[in-house]
Amino acid sequence: MNTFQEHLHAMVRCRTLQGLMDIARGCVGNPLILANITCNVLAITSEPEILDPRWLQISNEKALPVDLINVTAYQSALRSGTPSVTEDYTGLTVVRCPVAHEQRLIGYLMMPCYSGAPSTDEIDALMLVADLCAIRLQKDLN
Repeated sequence: MNTFQEHLHAMVRCRTLQGLMDIARGCVGNPLILANITCNVLAITSEPEILDPRWLQISNEKALPVDLINVTAYQSALRSGTPSVTEDYTGLTVVRCPVAHEQRLIGYLMMPCYSGAPSTDEIDALMLVADLCAIRLQKDLN
């Protein structure tokens, strides 16, 4: 069995959002942040080598700065069915993937590309992670 399939099986079996994000980190080449609709961070990968003040702020406060959300990018990604790949004001590429239930945005999955531009396979994996996060959030709410 290849590594992606092993990660996929582990993600499907995972019972927590943090565990899901930690496993998903092995499928993508960059860190991950999952936040709910009110910008509270639900899960974030541990990245001790990232010293960006924005990353440290998000990690410490467990909240996303409102200027980082870009709701328009998430809504556009929700309509198109593909993540939004944009650059922030510092030039950092950020992949934004909506976490949705029945075409309604319920969370934000973000991949700041500190380790380089994402591949098509990584973006596909991120879409799968967003779907698994949506399922997990629905289970947690019920």
